[in-house]
Amino acid sequence: MKVARFTFTFFVLSGLLFLSDQKAGPLPPIGKFFSPFYGFWQNAVNNLDEIPASIALNGISEIVDIYYDEHLIPHVFAQNEHDLFYTVGYLNAKHRLWQMEIQAMNAAGRLSEIIGTNTLRHDRMQRRMGILQSAMDMEKEWLQHPELAPMLNSYTLGVNEFINNLKEKDLPIEYKLLDYKPESWSPLKTILVAKNMSALLTLGESDLENTNFASIYGMELFNFLFPDREDDIDPVIPVGTSWKFQTPSSTEPFQHHYLEGNNSRLYKRPSPGLGSNNWVVSGAKTQSGKPILANDMHLGLNLPAIWYQMQLQAPGINTFGHNLPGTPLIITGFNDSIAWGFTNSPRDLVDWYALTLNDQNKTEYLYDGKWMKLQAVVEEIKVRNGETFYDTVYYSHYGPVVFDDSFESRTKKSYSSMQWIAHKLSYEGITFKKLLKARNYTDFRDAIQDFSTPPQNIVFASASGDIALHCQGNIPLRRKNQGKFLIDGSLPGAEWISYIPFEHNPQIFNPDQAFISSANQHQTDENYPYYLYNDFFEYYRNRRINHLLRDMQNITPQDMQNLQLDNYSIKAAEFLPIMLDSLEIDKIPLDKRYIVEGLKKWDYQYEADIPEPVYFELLWESFYGVLWASLDEHQVPLRKPTAFQSYLLLDRLGELREMGFEVKKFTEILHMAFDESLKKIEDAEKTQGGDLRWDAYKNTSIMHMAGIEAFSFTKLSIGGSGDAINAITARHGPSQRLIVAFEGNGVKAWSNYPGGQSGNPGSKYYNNFIKMWENGQYIEILFMKDKKDKSDKIKYTSRLYTPGMQILDH
Repeated sequence: MKVARFTFTFFVLSGLLFLSDQKAGPLPPIGKFFSPFYGFWQNAVNNLDEIPASIALNGISEIVDIYYDEHLIPHVFAQNEHDLFYTVGYLNAKHRLWQMEIQAMNAAGRLSEIIGTNTLRHDRMQRRMGILQSAMDMEKEWLQHPELAPMLNSYTLGVNEFINNLKEKDLPIEYKLLDYKPESWSPLKTILVAKNMSALLTLGESDLENTNFASIYGMELFNFLFPDREDDIDPVIPVGTSWKFQTPSSTEPFQHHYLEGNNSRLYKRPSPGLGSNNWVVSGAKTQSGKPILANDMHLGLNLPAIWYQMQLQAPGINTFGHNLPGTPLIITGFNDSIAWGFTNSPRDLVDWYALTLNDQNKTEYLYDGKWMKLQAVVEEIKVRNGETFYDTVYYSHYGPVVFDDSFESRTKKSYSSMQWIAHKLSYEGITFKKLLKARNYTDFRDAIQDFSTPPQNIVFASASGDIALHCQGNIPLRRKNQGKFLIDGSLPGAEWISYIPFEHNPQIFNPDQAFISSANQHQTDENYPYYLYNDFFEYYRNRRINHLLRDMQNITPQDMQNLQLDNYSIKAAEFLPIMLDSLEIDKIPLDKRYIVEGLKKWDYQYEADIPEPVYFELLWESFYGVLWASLDEHQVPLRKPTAFQSYLLLDRLGELREMGFEVKKFTEILHMAFDESLKKIEDAEKTQGGDLRWDAYKNTSIMHMAGIEAFSFTKLSIGGSGDAINAITARHGPSQRLIVAFEGNGVKAWSNYPGGQSGNPGSKYYNNFIKMWENGQYIEILFMKDKKDKSDKIKYTSRLYTPGMQILDH
């Protein structure tokens, strides 16, 4: 990265203010920032990526050797677990310190300490949602746990060793731009980073939108538009699977909902682009006769990259995988015996309760005919260049009262209490620690029993030939419809009493079909004994994956890479023929009929350099808007059917009208939408200055976490769509791809991800994977059996030691 890029970034941020050593809001003192001795110049020097041959550190007990390959991926060889996790902390801090800390500060509701008043509302929301309090509770438990406490403490020591020796000139540039310094790390911050990811994956729900809809249109129409399960689904666990257990839950529907409308959305929901794919095929379908596992997790496209690759070796451990910086954990990975991967397993994991307050005493709420005391927690929020803000957050027995008279009350009953799975104590750290040593399916099952939040579809393969998948996590035991709407908090019986037992969670082992896959769809068919509900399931990627895997034989790792890069859209394949068959061509202007002709010839592949995906997306956008236009006429948000639900309803629009719902006839909707889309296409052509391309229209961008454009990469030439297996949108996509193949001569693996190992924009390793990710290219992972297993891919070696140790050549 050139020095000019840093200079440009700073002047954009500073607004070309020449303020000597005076500050402008969060901007750094100019003279200090431009100092050649400790300013931004030091983040762009040529020797930035050089690794010392030896480093003296306090806190390790024996020598640790690190071998960096050509991609700056560290292969860590430690002689005990303390030194191993200490080194993970040290390396995380060395390459990703600012990223780690800003995520912890974000989760804790502490951004205002850095930014000022602009983030005060965000910080209040984070505190009111109970993230910091639940992390503090978890920290107390984890620090008493015999497995978790040593790992957390070792990791924390390693992070702080780097911070304590960090010179001002070597601070990551974001600290210099925002003019602050890193704090000491703590186990709490590690848990907050994990909570940050959990919040991202568990906060999707439509309770208030559902409540508004039922209040306005009634339950009959709600159930017609939003059934719990659609026909012809292709669930994670194959259709027809029998379940050999009885449920302890009641079969009586839940009745304690508060179906009064006028509720506004309480918080911004996570993007629907968040999801993932994973699958595993057994040796019966592969060329090698051994299993192959594939995983790609779809998250925001951010820099520094979400993941940090590393290999960890210590007694009983030799594992490669994707580490989440800020934690000592390998999330997806493999060793020479097993491999595993994750996709989000959608469930309803948030409930909202309308509380009835005592008019005489606002600190009491009605429950089961009695007044219960709200517990008050005073949250101290420090504000940069401003007064400290004190916010009183009340807690009912359900959870925190997020919205009340003092903070954006949005419901008719002004106090809204939240019950959320992320508030509950969980021990997923044990899972990831055990996976480092797991050797077979029995070990894998033992490890994932401790995994509770966020619920995931965990796929498994072993060198011995086994394949499996568990839909694992703490899933509240619910009655039918429980939690689908705003709940009357004054009535007993709406709490989460228990969870589905581990043995009853959906799972499959060595199926006859010789493959297993998941892509955020329904976990099971209707025969599963427990009630499972979520407001959104995926209906396209999963069907495409399963359709292809059923027909594939003699599968190779290259086939798995090709499958991850598949750009075919079932949504387009289902909708477009119906639309084109119903279009009256004589009503379309002559100079626009090329659009129809192009769509007729299109193969539903979202390739980067063609216009047809743009035509379809704009037509679909207009069609969906006209179809459900009446829902936009209300002053409160209402749930809308998904694309798949809309497709299934096209033949039933007459029934909707008979039920009193305002909706036009299909052909009228189609022609209104087509006319509207023609205008959008014309505007898009003008914007692009000529022929349309899908990649230019989509504008896939990998943005710096602070929104700094000079540290970001925009307008990538890449295909895919949110409904394709290659689920790349403008700001979301595969945050990592991993293929693991067990072969006769050992394990082999390939990966790519949109970023690089370094968090420093001045490093060539900040973005060195982006072009490969853009082009659909993979690196073959170097997996070292031991320190003697040297490779010409090793670029640097570094030995960590404590002063006084005897260090020999290595």
